[in-house]
Amino acid sequence: MRRARGLIVGCAGAGKTTLLRQLQRTQTSHCPCSTETTIGLEIHEDLFEVKDDTLVDFNSKNENTEDGSQDKQIISMTDFAGQVAYYACHQIYLSRRAFYLVVMDLSKGLNEVVHTQDTDRHNPKGSLFHGWAYKDYFLFWLRSIKTYCDDGNKQETTNSPVILIASHHDCLKCLPEEHTLKGLISKTRYYEVECPKEKRLDEHQAEMIENVRKCIVRTARNLSHWGEKIPIIWTIFEHFVKDMKEKTMKILSRNELQRKKEFKSLDEFQISDMLRYFKEIGLIIYFAEDGLQENIIIDVQWFVDAFKNIITDPTHAEPFCERVKEWDIFMKTGRISDQTLVKIWGKNSSYVTQKDIIIPYMEKLGILAIVRTEEATRKKIGATKTRTVYYIPSINKTDFTNKCRKITENVNKTPVLAFSFKTYIPHFFFFRLVALCFSRWEPLRDDLLFKNVAFYKDKGGDQNIAIAVNRTSIQLQVFTPDDTIQLKNDKTKQIRLNIEEMIEDITTTFHHQVLYEVGYPCKNINITDEDENCFLRERNVAELITNKRICPNYVPPSEHEKHDIDRDELLYYWYTGPLVQKIVMETMC
Repeated sequence: MRRARGLIVGCAGAGKTTLLRQLQRTQTSHCPCSTETTIGLEIHEDLFEVKDDTLVDFNSKNENTEDGSQDKQIISMTDFAGQVAYYACHQIYLSRRAFYLVVMDLSKGLNEVVHTQDTDRHNPKGSLFHGWAYKDYFLFWLRSIKTYCDDGNKQETTNSPVILIASHHDCLKCLPEEHTLKGLISKTRYYEVECPKEKRLDEHQAEMIENVRKCIVRTARNLSHWGEKIPIIWTIFEHFVKDMKEKTMKILSRNELQRKKEFKSLDEFQISDMLRYFKEIGLIIYFAEDGLQENIIIDVQWFVDAFKNIITDPTHAEPFCERVKEWDIFMKTGRISDQTLVKIWGKNSSYVTQKDIIIPYMEKLGILAIVRTEEATRKKIGATKTRTVYYIPSINKTDFTNKCRKITENVNKTPVLAFSFKTYIPHFFFFRLVALCFSRWEPLRDDLLFKNVAFYKDKGGDQNIAIAVNRTSIQLQVFTPDDTIQLKNDKTKQIRLNIEEMIEDITTTFHHQVLYEVGYPCKNINITDEDENCFLRERNVAELITNKRICPNYVPPSEHEKHDIDRDELLYYWYTGPLVQKIVMETMC
Protein backbone atom coordinates (compact mmCIF):
# COMPACT_ATOMS: atom_id res chain seq x y z
CA MET A 1 0.00 0.00 0.00
CA ARG A 2 1.48 3.33 -1.06
CA ARG A 3 -0.70 5.94 0.59
CA ALA A 4 0.17 9.11 2.49
CA ARG A 5 -1.67 12.07 3.90
CA GLY A 6 -0.26 15.59 4.05
CA LEU A 7 -1.55 18.02 6.67
CA ILE A 8 -1.18 21.76 6.08
CA VAL A 9 -1.06 23.77 9.30
CA GLY A 10 -0.27 27.31 10.39
CA CYS A 11 -1.83 30.58 11.48
CA ALA A 12 -4.86 32.07 9.73
CA GLY A 13 -3.81 34.09 6.69
CA ALA A 14 -0.42 32.42 6.34
CA GLY A 15 -1.29 31.18 2.84
CA LYS A 16 -2.07 27.49 3.50
CA THR A 17 -5.07 27.18 1.16
CA THR A 18 -3.35 29.25 -1.54
CA LEU A 19 -0.31 26.96 -1.34
CA LEU A 20 -2.48 23.87 -1.70
CA ARG A 21 -4.19 25.34 -4.76
CA GLN A 22 -0.83 26.13 -6.37
CA LEU A 23 0.44 22.61 -5.75
CA GLN A 24 -2.28 21.40 -8.09
CA ARG A 25 -1.23 21.47 -11.73
CA THR A 26 -4.78 21.72 -13.06
CA GLN A 27 -6.79 24.75 -11.91
CA THR A 28 -10.52 24.57 -12.59
CA SER A 29 -13.64 26.24 -11.30
CA HIS A 30 -14.36 22.96 -9.50
CA CYS A 31 -11.05 22.98 -7.69
CA PRO A 32 -11.64 21.67 -4.13
CA CYS A 33 -9.22 24.29 -2.83
CA SER A 34 -10.98 27.33 -4.25
CA THR A 35 -11.83 28.82 -0.86
CA GLU A 36 -9.42 31.43 0.44
CA THR A 37 -10.17 30.89 4.13
CA THR A 38 -10.59 27.36 5.41
CA ILE A 39 -13.30 26.82 8.00
CA GLY A 40 -12.57 23.98 10.44
CA LEU A 41 -10.61 21.65 8.23
CA GLU A 42 -11.11 20.50 4.66
CA ILE A 43 -10.31 16.94 3.63
CA HIS A 44 -9.22 16.25 0.06
CA GLU A 45 -9.02 12.51 -0.48
CA ASP A 46 -6.81 11.14 -3.28
CA LEU A 47 -5.78 14.61 -4.45
CA PHE A 48 -2.35 13.73 -5.87
CA GLU A 49 -0.60 10.80 -7.48
CA VAL A 50 3.14 10.13 -7.72
CA LYS A 51 4.10 9.31 -11.32
CA ASP A 52 7.72 8.94 -12.43
CA ASP A 53 8.91 10.59 -9.18
CA THR A 54 6.65 13.57 -9.87
CA LEU A 55 3.59 14.83 -8.01
CA VAL A 56 0.61 15.14 -10.35
CA ASP A 57 -3.13 15.58 -9.90
CA PHE A 58 -4.95 12.28 -9.44
CA ASN A 59 -7.92 11.67 -11.71
CA SER A 60 -10.14 9.03 -10.14
CA LYS A 61 -12.42 9.03 -13.20
CA ASN A 62 -9.76 7.11 -15.08
CA GLU A 63 -10.09 4.21 -12.63
CA ASN A 64 -12.47 1.66 -14.14
CA THR A 65 -11.87 -1.34 -11.91
CA GLU A 66 -12.27 -1.88 -8.19
CA ASP A 67 -8.54 -2.44 -7.71
CA GLY A 68 -7.48 0.09 -10.33
CA SER A 69 -5.64 2.29 -7.84
CA GLN A 70 -4.24 -0.58 -5.76
CA ASP A 71 -0.68 -0.17 -7.03
CA LYS A 72 -0.83 3.59 -7.46
CA GLN A 73 1.00 6.01 -5.20
CA ILE A 74 -1.75 8.25 -3.82
CA ILE A 75 -1.47 11.31 -1.59
CA SER A 76 -4.43 12.92 0.19
CA MET A 77 -4.32 16.37 1.76
CA THR A 78 -6.04 17.98 4.74
CA ASP A 79 -6.14 21.77 5.02
CA PHE A 80 -6.34 22.89 8.67
CA ALA A 81 -8.03 26.17 9.58
CA GLY A 82 -5.75 28.65 11.31
CA GLN A 83 -8.42 30.08 13.60
CA VAL A 84 -7.91 28.87 17.17
CA ALA A 85 -11.61 28.06 17.61
CA TYR A 86 -11.11 24.96 15.46
CA TYR A 87 -7.94 23.61 17.06
CA ALA A 88 -9.84 21.14 19.25
CA CYS A 89 -10.97 19.14 16.21
CA HIS A 90 -7.50 18.92 14.65
CA GLN A 91 -6.55 15.95 16.82
CA ILE A 92 -8.61 13.64 14.61
CA TYR A 93 -6.02 13.83 11.83
CA LEU A 94 -2.71 14.47 13.56
CA SER A 95 -1.01 11.12 13.11
CA ARG A 96 2.34 9.38 12.77
CA ARG A 97 1.12 8.10 9.40
CA ALA A 98 1.19 11.60 7.91
CA PHE A 99 3.58 14.34 6.88
CA TYR A 100 3.14 18.03 7.64
CA LEU A 101 3.50 21.29 5.78
CA VAL A 102 3.95 24.02 8.39
CA VAL A 103 3.28 27.37 6.70
CA MET A 104 4.63 30.55 8.29
CA ASP A 105 4.13 34.13 7.18
CA LEU A 106 7.63 35.44 7.87
CA SER A 107 6.80 38.95 6.76
CA LYS A 108 5.66 39.23 10.39
CA GLY A 109 8.09 39.36 13.27
CA LEU A 110 8.26 36.21 15.36
CA ASN A 111 7.52 38.26 18.48
CA GLU A 112 4.52 40.08 17.00
CA VAL A 113 1.15 39.22 18.53
CA VAL A 114 -0.86 37.40 15.87
CA HIS A 115 -4.37 38.71 16.42
CA THR A 116 -3.18 42.33 16.32
CA GLN A 117 -1.80 41.71 12.83
CA ASP A 118 -4.79 39.81 11.43
CA THR A 119 -7.94 40.89 13.23
CA ASP A 120 -10.29 39.70 10.49
CA ARG A 121 -9.30 36.04 10.26
CA HIS A 122 -7.52 35.32 13.53
CA ASN A 123 -9.62 36.00 16.61
CA PRO A 124 -8.39 34.23 19.75
CA LYS A 125 -9.84 36.94 22.03
CA GLY A 126 -10.63 35.54 25.44
CA SER A 127 -9.18 32.08 24.72
CA LEU A 128 -6.04 30.47 26.12
CA PHE A 129 -4.28 31.60 22.92
CA HIS A 130 -4.95 35.29 23.46
CA GLY A 131 -1.72 37.29 23.26
CA TRP A 132 0.28 34.57 21.51
CA ALA A 133 3.03 35.70 19.13
CA TYR A 134 3.92 34.04 15.82
CA LYS A 135 6.75 32.13 17.48
CA ASP A 136 4.30 30.71 20.05
CA TYR A 137 2.11 29.29 17.29
CA PHE A 138 5.15 27.95 15.45
CA LEU A 139 6.23 26.10 18.59
CA PHE A 140 2.65 25.00 19.17
CA TRP A 141 2.42 23.30 15.78
CA LEU A 142 5.82 21.64 16.09
CA ARG A 143 5.00 20.39 19.58
CA SER A 144 1.58 19.19 18.45
CA ILE A 145 3.22 17.27 15.62
CA LYS A 146 5.76 15.83 18.04
CA THR A 147 2.93 14.78 20.36
CA TYR A 148 1.05 12.85 17.69
CA CYS A 149 4.02 11.55 15.69
CA ASP A 150 6.65 10.77 18.32
CA ASP A 151 7.67 7.11 18.12
CA GLY A 152 9.81 7.24 21.25
CA ASN A 153 13.10 7.48 19.38
CA LYS A 154 15.15 10.13 21.17
CA GLN A 155 17.74 10.31 18.40
CA GLU A 156 17.40 12.76 15.53
CA THR A 157 16.23 11.22 12.29
CA THR A 158 16.59 12.28 8.68
CA ASN A 159 13.03 11.12 7.92
CA SER A 160 11.34 14.01 9.68
CA PRO A 161 7.72 14.43 8.54
CA VAL A 162 7.79 18.25 8.55
CA ILE A 163 8.19 20.50 5.51
CA LEU A 164 8.56 24.15 6.52
CA ILE A 165 7.11 26.69 4.09
CA ALA A 166 7.94 30.38 4.60
CA SER A 167 5.37 32.43 2.71
CA HIS A 168 5.75 36.14 1.91
CA HIS A 169 9.50 35.72 1.92
CA ASP A 170 10.25 39.24 0.69
CA CYS A 171 10.55 40.28 4.34
CA LEU A 172 12.08 37.01 5.50
CA LYS A 173 13.71 37.14 8.89
CA CYS A 174 16.05 34.51 10.25
CA LEU A 175 14.45 31.68 12.14
CA PRO A 176 16.06 31.39 15.61
CA GLU A 177 17.78 28.10 16.27
CA GLU A 178 16.08 27.69 19.65
CA HIS A 179 12.73 27.39 17.88
CA THR A 180 13.78 24.12 16.24
CA LEU A 181 12.52 20.96 17.93
CA LYS A 182 14.97 18.12 17.62
CA GLY A 183 14.41 15.82 14.68
CA LEU A 184 11.39 17.64 13.25
CA ILE A 185 12.61 20.17 10.71
CA SER A 186 15.63 20.28 8.43
CA LYS A 187 17.24 22.77 6.06
CA THR A 188 16.63 20.28 3.26
CA ARG A 189 12.89 20.65 3.84
CA TYR A 190 12.72 24.44 4.10
CA TYR A 191 11.30 26.53 1.25
CA GLU A 192 10.59 30.20 0.72
CA VAL A 193 7.41 30.33 -1.35
CA GLU A 194 5.41 33.31 -2.56
CA CYS A 195 1.94 32.35 -3.88
CA PRO A 196 0.04 35.37 -5.21
CA LYS A 197 -3.71 34.83 -5.06
CA GLU A 198 -4.85 36.81 -8.08
CA LYS A 199 -2.14 36.23 -10.68
CA ARG A 200 -0.15 33.44 -12.30
CA LEU A 201 3.15 32.37 -10.83
CA ASP A 202 6.27 33.83 -12.37
CA GLU A 203 9.18 31.58 -13.35
CA HIS A 204 10.91 31.72 -9.95
CA GLN A 205 7.68 31.14 -8.01
CA ALA A 206 6.77 28.19 -10.23
CA GLU A 207 10.23 26.70 -9.64
CA MET A 208 9.81 26.93 -5.86
CA ILE A 209 6.39 25.26 -6.03
CA GLU A 210 7.93 22.47 -8.10
CA ASN A 211 10.63 22.04 -5.43
CA VAL A 212 7.91 21.68 -2.80
CA ARG A 213 6.19 19.02 -4.95
CA LYS A 214 9.46 17.06 -5.17
CA CYS A 215 9.96 17.35 -1.41
CA ILE A 216 6.43 16.04 -0.80
CA VAL A 217 7.25 12.97 -2.91
CA ARG A 218 10.50 12.34 -1.01
CA THR A 219 8.89 12.90 2.40
CA ALA A 220 5.91 10.65 1.66
CA ARG A 221 8.15 7.85 0.44
CA ASN A 222 10.24 8.10 3.63
CA LEU A 223 7.23 7.52 5.88
CA SER A 224 7.55 4.19 7.68
CA HIS A 225 4.26 2.83 6.35
CA TRP A 226 4.86 3.75 2.69
CA GLY A 227 4.96 0.54 0.67
CA GLU A 228 3.70 -1.47 3.63
CA LYS A 229 2.24 -4.82 2.60
CA ILE A 230 -1.38 -5.31 3.58
CA PRO A 231 -3.91 -8.08 2.83
CA ILE A 232 -5.71 -7.69 -0.49
CA ILE A 233 -9.03 -7.73 1.31
CA TRP A 234 -8.01 -4.48 3.04
CA THR A 235 -7.81 -2.74 -0.32
CA ILE A 236 -11.31 -4.01 -1.02
CA PHE A 237 -12.41 -2.37 2.24
CA GLU A 238 -10.80 0.92 1.16
CA HIS A 239 -12.85 0.94 -2.06
CA PHE A 240 -15.94 -0.22 -0.17
CA VAL A 241 -15.72 2.77 2.20
CA LYS A 242 -15.29 5.22 -0.67
CA ASP A 243 -18.25 3.67 -2.47
CA MET A 244 -20.43 3.97 0.65
CA LYS A 245 -19.45 7.64 1.02
CA GLU A 246 -20.47 8.31 -2.57
CA LYS A 247 -23.86 6.86 -1.64
CA THR A 248 -23.99 9.44 1.22
CA MET A 249 -23.59 6.85 3.96
CA LYS A 250 -21.98 8.41 7.03
CA ILE A 251 -21.75 5.62 9.60
CA LEU A 252 -21.31 1.89 9.16
CA SER A 253 -22.07 -0.60 11.92
CA ARG A 254 -19.48 -3.27 12.58
CA ASN A 255 -22.18 -5.96 12.39
CA GLU A 256 -23.21 -4.71 8.97
CA LEU A 257 -19.60 -4.83 7.83
CA GLN A 258 -19.21 -8.42 9.02
CA ARG A 259 -22.37 -9.45 7.18
CA LYS A 260 -21.00 -8.24 3.84
CA LYS A 261 -19.96 -11.23 1.76
CA GLU A 262 -16.56 -9.65 0.96
CA PHE A 263 -15.57 -9.65 4.66
CA LYS A 264 -17.21 -12.81 6.04
CA SER A 265 -13.85 -14.59 5.95
CA LEU A 266 -12.38 -12.16 8.52
CA ASP A 267 -12.56 -12.97 12.22
CA GLU A 268 -13.01 -10.37 14.99
CA PHE A 269 -9.28 -9.81 15.45
CA GLN A 270 -8.64 -9.38 11.72
CA ILE A 271 -11.44 -6.84 11.38
CA SER A 272 -10.13 -4.88 14.37
CA ASP A 273 -6.64 -4.87 12.88
CA MET A 274 -7.97 -3.63 9.54
CA LEU A 275 -10.04 -0.87 11.15
CA ARG A 276 -7.06 0.26 13.25
CA TYR A 277 -4.92 0.59 10.14
CA PHE A 278 -7.44 2.67 8.21
CA LYS A 279 -8.07 4.83 11.25
CA GLU A 280 -4.36 5.62 11.42
CA ILE A 281 -4.16 6.63 7.75
CA GLY A 282 -7.21 8.86 8.20
CA LEU A 283 -9.80 7.03 6.12
CA ILE A 284 -12.18 6.35 9.02
CA ILE A 285 -12.72 7.18 12.71
CA TYR A 286 -12.97 4.18 14.99
CA PHE A 287 -12.30 3.28 18.62
CA ALA A 288 -12.21 -0.37 19.65
CA GLU A 289 -13.70 0.02 23.12
CA ASP A 290 -17.04 -0.45 24.82
CA GLY A 291 -19.68 2.00 23.71
CA LEU A 292 -17.85 2.92 20.50
CA GLN A 293 -16.67 -0.27 18.85
CA GLU A 294 -20.03 -1.08 17.25
CA ASN A 295 -19.97 1.92 14.90
CA ILE A 296 -17.46 3.08 12.28
CA ILE A 297 -17.53 6.67 11.07
CA ILE A 298 -16.71 6.38 7.38
CA ASP A 299 -17.34 10.01 6.36
CA VAL A 300 -14.75 11.86 8.40
CA GLN A 301 -15.46 15.26 6.81
CA TRP A 302 -19.12 14.88 7.79
CA PHE A 303 -18.12 14.13 11.39
CA VAL A 304 -15.69 17.04 11.49
CA ASP A 305 -18.41 19.34 10.16
CA ALA A 306 -20.72 18.17 12.96
CA PHE A 307 -18.68 19.90 15.60
CA LYS A 308 -17.21 22.48 13.23
CA ASN A 309 -20.72 23.92 13.36
CA ILE A 310 -20.56 23.91 17.16
CA ILE A 311 -16.92 24.85 17.76
CA THR A 312 -17.09 27.72 15.32
CA ASP A 313 -15.19 30.92 14.83
CA PRO A 314 -17.30 34.04 15.62
CA THR A 315 -16.70 35.47 12.14
CA HIS A 316 -18.56 32.50 10.65
CA ALA A 317 -21.31 32.28 13.26
CA GLU A 318 -23.90 34.71 11.88
CA PRO A 319 -26.41 32.06 10.69
CA PHE A 320 -26.50 30.49 14.13
CA CYS A 321 -26.52 33.76 16.08
CA GLU A 322 -29.74 34.80 14.37
CA ARG A 323 -31.78 31.77 15.45
CA VAL A 324 -30.10 30.73 18.72
CA LYS A 325 -30.88 32.96 21.72
CA GLU A 326 -28.28 31.29 23.93
CA TRP A 327 -25.48 31.87 21.43
CA ASP A 328 -23.62 34.61 23.32
CA ILE A 329 -23.79 32.66 26.58
CA PHE A 330 -22.53 29.55 24.84
CA MET A 331 -19.59 31.36 23.20
CA LYS A 332 -18.62 32.74 26.62
CA THR A 333 -19.10 29.70 28.86
CA GLY A 334 -18.97 26.68 26.55
CA ARG A 335 -22.27 25.39 27.93
CA ILE A 336 -24.97 24.46 25.43
CA SER A 337 -28.33 22.74 25.91
CA ASP A 338 -29.42 19.77 23.87
CA GLN A 339 -32.25 21.88 22.42
CA THR A 340 -29.81 24.54 21.25
CA LEU A 341 -27.50 21.92 19.75
CA VAL A 342 -30.41 20.57 17.72
CA LYS A 343 -31.20 24.10 16.52
CA ILE A 344 -27.61 24.59 15.35
CA TRP A 345 -27.50 21.27 13.54
CA GLY A 346 -31.04 21.57 12.18
CA LYS A 347 -33.89 19.38 13.43
CA ASN A 348 -33.97 17.20 10.32
CA SER A 349 -30.23 16.94 9.73
CA SER A 350 -28.26 13.69 9.65
CA TYR A 351 -26.41 14.93 12.75
CA VAL A 352 -29.61 14.91 14.80
CA THR A 353 -30.69 11.48 13.56
CA GLN A 354 -27.20 10.10 14.35
CA LYS A 355 -26.73 12.10 17.55
CA ASP A 356 -26.59 9.04 19.83
CA ILE A 357 -23.55 7.83 17.88
CA ILE A 358 -21.84 11.20 17.36
CA ILE A 359 -21.96 12.40 20.97
CA PRO A 360 -20.04 9.41 22.48
CA TYR A 361 -17.30 9.92 19.87
CA MET A 362 -17.08 13.60 20.82
CA GLU A 363 -16.85 12.59 24.49
CA LYS A 364 -14.02 10.18 23.71
CA LEU A 365 -12.12 12.89 21.84
CA GLY A 366 -12.64 15.35 24.70
CA ILE A 367 -14.66 17.67 22.48
CA LEU A 368 -17.53 17.83 24.94
CA ALA A 369 -18.87 16.43 28.21
CA ILE A 370 -22.46 15.62 29.09
CA VAL A 371 -23.79 17.46 32.12
CA ARG A 372 -27.29 16.64 33.32
CA THR A 373 -28.99 19.29 35.47
CA GLU A 374 -32.37 19.34 37.17
CA GLU A 375 -34.82 22.21 36.72
CA ALA A 376 -38.35 22.83 37.99
CA THR A 377 -41.21 22.71 35.50
CA ARG A 378 -43.75 25.52 35.36
CA LYS A 379 -46.82 23.27 35.15
CA LYS A 380 -46.42 21.73 38.58
CA ILE A 381 -44.68 23.32 41.53
CA GLY A 382 -41.92 21.15 42.89
CA ALA A 383 -41.87 18.82 39.90
CA THR A 384 -38.57 18.46 38.10
CA LYS A 385 -37.35 17.22 34.79
CA THR A 386 -33.89 16.30 33.53
CA ARG A 387 -32.37 18.68 31.02
CA THR A 388 -29.27 17.60 29.12
CA VAL A 389 -26.53 20.20 28.91
CA TYR A 390 -23.20 19.80 27.11
CA TYR A 391 -19.97 21.47 28.16
CA ILE A 392 -17.31 22.18 25.52
CA PRO A 393 -14.08 23.15 27.35
CA SER A 394 -12.29 24.61 24.32
CA ILE A 395 -15.06 27.17 23.81
CA ASN A 396 -15.00 28.56 27.34
CA LYS A 397 -13.59 32.12 27.48
CA THR A 398 -14.51 32.89 31.10
CA ASP A 399 -11.57 34.30 33.07
CA PHE A 400 -10.61 32.95 36.47
CA THR A 401 -10.47 36.30 38.26
CA ASN A 402 -9.13 37.25 41.68
CA LYS A 403 -12.72 37.41 42.88
CA CYS A 404 -13.20 33.78 41.84
CA ARG A 405 -10.05 32.78 43.73
CA LYS A 406 -11.87 33.42 47.01
CA ILE A 407 -13.38 29.96 46.72
CA THR A 408 -10.04 28.53 47.88
CA GLU A 409 -9.64 31.04 50.74
CA ASN A 410 -10.45 30.17 54.36
CA VAL A 411 -10.41 26.48 53.55
CA ASN A 412 -8.09 23.58 54.15
CA LYS A 413 -6.23 22.73 50.95
CA THR A 414 -3.40 20.61 49.67
CA PRO A 415 -0.28 21.93 47.99
CA VAL A 416 -0.54 22.00 44.19
CA LEU A 417 0.39 18.78 42.40
CA ALA A 418 1.74 19.40 38.89
CA PHE A 419 1.90 17.16 35.81
CA SER A 420 4.60 18.82 33.75
CA PHE A 421 4.70 18.42 29.94
CA LYS A 422 8.06 19.90 28.98
CA THR A 423 8.01 19.45 25.19
CA TYR A 424 4.27 19.21 24.66
CA ILE A 425 1.41 21.69 24.79
CA PRO A 426 -0.87 20.67 27.70
CA HIS A 427 -3.94 22.68 26.61
CA PHE A 428 -5.76 19.92 24.75
CA PHE A 429 -4.79 17.31 27.33
CA PHE A 430 -6.48 19.69 29.80
CA PHE A 431 -9.64 19.97 27.68
CA ARG A 432 -9.90 16.19 27.43
CA LEU A 433 -9.21 15.75 31.15
CA VAL A 434 -11.90 18.27 32.09
CA ALA A 435 -14.39 16.40 29.90
CA LEU A 436 -13.42 13.04 31.43
CA CYS A 437 -13.81 14.37 34.98
CA PHE A 438 -17.55 14.83 34.40
CA SER A 439 -17.87 11.06 34.15
CA ARG A 440 -16.51 10.73 37.71
CA TRP A 441 -17.47 13.89 39.62
CA GLU A 442 -20.12 16.59 39.56
CA PRO A 443 -19.17 20.21 38.88
CA LEU A 444 -18.85 22.17 42.10
CA ARG A 445 -21.06 24.89 40.65
CA ASP A 446 -22.21 25.77 37.15
CA ASP A 447 -20.37 29.09 37.33
CA LEU A 448 -17.06 27.52 38.40
CA LEU A 449 -15.95 26.30 34.99
CA PHE A 450 -13.32 28.59 33.46
CA LYS A 451 -11.11 28.50 30.37
CA ASN A 452 -8.08 27.40 32.42
CA VAL A 453 -9.55 25.78 35.55
CA ALA A 454 -12.53 23.61 36.46
CA PHE A 455 -13.92 22.79 39.92
CA TYR A 456 -15.60 19.53 40.96
CA LYS A 457 -16.83 17.88 44.16
CA ASP A 458 -16.54 14.28 45.27
CA LYS A 459 -19.58 12.19 46.12
CA GLY A 460 -19.42 13.02 49.81
CA GLY A 461 -19.18 16.73 49.09
CA ASP A 462 -16.47 17.32 51.69
CA GLN A 463 -13.53 17.28 49.27
CA ASN A 464 -13.50 19.73 46.34
CA ILE A 465 -11.22 19.33 43.34
CA ALA A 466 -9.55 21.94 41.13
CA ILE A 467 -8.03 21.01 37.73
CA ALA A 468 -6.05 23.78 36.02
CA VAL A 469 -3.64 24.37 33.14
CA ASN A 470 -0.80 26.80 32.48
CA ARG A 471 1.87 26.98 29.77
CA THR A 472 3.62 23.76 30.73
CA SER A 473 1.56 21.90 33.35
CA ILE A 474 -1.76 20.47 34.34
CA GLN A 475 -2.31 21.20 38.03
CA LEU A 476 -4.35 19.46 40.72
CA GLN A 477 -5.44 20.76 44.11
CA VAL A 478 -7.95 19.41 46.63
CA PHE A 479 -9.67 21.65 49.19
CA THR A 480 -12.55 21.55 51.67
CA PRO A 481 -15.73 23.68 51.56
CA ASP A 482 -14.56 25.57 54.67
CA ASP A 483 -11.86 25.44 57.33
CA THR A 484 -14.00 23.44 59.77
CA ILE A 485 -13.79 20.31 57.61
CA GLN A 486 -10.71 18.13 57.81
CA LEU A 487 -8.69 17.42 54.69
CA LYS A 488 -8.23 13.64 54.49
CA ASN A 489 -5.07 12.34 52.90
CA ASP A 490 -6.58 8.99 51.93
CA LYS A 491 -9.12 10.89 49.80
CA THR A 492 -6.53 13.25 48.29
CA LYS A 493 -4.40 10.29 47.25
CA GLN A 494 -7.39 8.51 45.75
CA ILE A 495 -8.26 11.65 43.78
CA ARG A 496 -4.69 11.76 42.55
CA LEU A 497 -4.93 8.13 41.40
CA ASN A 498 -8.19 8.93 39.59
CA ILE A 499 -6.58 11.88 37.79
CA GLU A 500 -3.47 9.86 36.92
CA GLU A 501 -5.68 7.11 35.48
CA MET A 502 -7.43 9.64 33.24
CA ILE A 503 -4.17 11.33 32.17
CA GLU A 504 -2.74 7.89 31.41
CA ASP A 505 -5.74 7.19 29.20
CA ILE A 506 -5.35 10.53 27.41
CA THR A 507 -1.59 10.27 26.85
CA THR A 508 -1.62 6.67 25.63
CA THR A 509 -4.07 7.27 22.78
CA PHE A 510 -1.10 8.23 20.61
CA HIS A 511 1.39 6.00 18.80
CA HIS A 512 3.86 6.45 21.64
CA GLN A 513 2.87 7.58 25.11
CA VAL A 514 3.32 11.28 25.75
CA LEU A 515 5.73 11.58 28.65
CA TYR A 516 5.31 13.92 31.59
CA GLU A 517 6.80 14.40 35.05
CA VAL A 518 4.95 14.62 38.35
CA GLY A 519 6.07 17.12 40.97
CA TYR A 520 5.30 20.13 43.10
CA PRO A 521 5.85 23.87 42.91
CA CYS A 522 8.48 24.66 45.51
CA LYS A 523 6.53 27.75 46.58
CA ASN A 524 2.99 28.09 47.84
CA ILE A 525 1.44 29.22 44.55
CA ASN A 526 -2.20 29.60 43.62
CA ILE A 527 -3.88 27.19 41.25
CA THR A 528 -3.32 28.28 37.56
CA ASP A 529 -0.11 30.19 38.48
CA GLU A 530 2.92 29.39 36.33
CA ASP A 531 5.13 26.77 37.97
CA GLU A 532 7.77 26.30 35.28
CA ASN A 533 10.55 28.02 37.25
CA CYS A 534 9.68 26.48 40.62
CA PHE A 535 8.97 22.87 39.69
CA LEU A 536 10.36 20.08 41.90
CA ARG A 537 10.29 16.50 40.67
CA GLU A 538 8.44 14.30 43.10
CA ARG A 539 11.18 11.69 43.15
CA ASN A 540 13.68 14.36 44.24
CA VAL A 541 11.40 15.49 47.06
CA ALA A 542 10.98 11.88 48.19
CA GLU A 543 14.77 11.48 48.37
CA LEU A 544 15.22 14.34 50.83
CA ILE A 545 16.40 13.08 54.23
CA THR A 546 15.04 15.75 56.55
CA ASN A 547 11.99 17.95 56.58
CA LYS A 548 11.97 21.76 56.24
CA ARG A 549 15.17 21.98 54.24
CA ILE A 550 16.26 24.68 51.82
CA CYS A 551 14.59 24.33 48.43
CA PRO A 552 16.80 22.40 45.94
CA ASN A 553 15.90 24.98 43.28
CA TYR A 554 17.93 27.59 45.16
CA VAL A 555 21.47 27.82 43.81
CA PRO A 556 23.36 30.88 45.08
CA PRO A 557 23.93 33.42 43.83
CA SER A 558 20.34 33.62 42.61
CA GLU A 559 17.71 36.25 42.06
CA HIS A 560 15.28 33.96 43.86
CA GLU A 561 14.99 34.27 47.61
CA LYS A 562 16.17 31.35 49.68
CA HIS A 563 13.23 29.43 51.11
CA ASP A 564 12.36 26.13 52.73
CA ILE A 565 10.03 23.44 51.50
CA ASP A 566 7.79 21.33 53.72
CA ARG A 567 8.63 17.88 52.42
CA ASP A 568 6.31 16.07 54.83
CA GLU A 569 3.25 18.08 53.83
CA LEU A 570 3.85 17.44 50.13
CA LEU A 571 4.33 13.73 50.62
CA TYR A 572 1.59 13.32 53.22
CA TYR A 573 -1.18 14.52 50.93
CA TRP A 574 0.04 13.20 47.59
CA TYR A 575 2.75 10.56 47.65
CA THR A 576 1.75 6.91 47.20
CA GLY A 577 5.18 5.25 47.28
CA PRO A 578 5.45 2.59 50.02
CA LEU A 579 8.88 3.58 51.41
CA VAL A 580 8.18 7.29 51.73
CA GLN A 581 4.66 6.52 52.92
CA LYS A 582 6.24 4.81 55.94
CA ILE A 583 8.52 7.81 56.60
CA VAL A 584 5.64 10.24 56.37
CA MET A 585 3.39 8.26 58.69
CA GLU A 586 6.15 8.05 61.28
CA THR A 587 6.72 11.79 60.98
CA MET A 588 3.06 12.71 61.26
CA CYS A 589 2.34 10.42 64.23
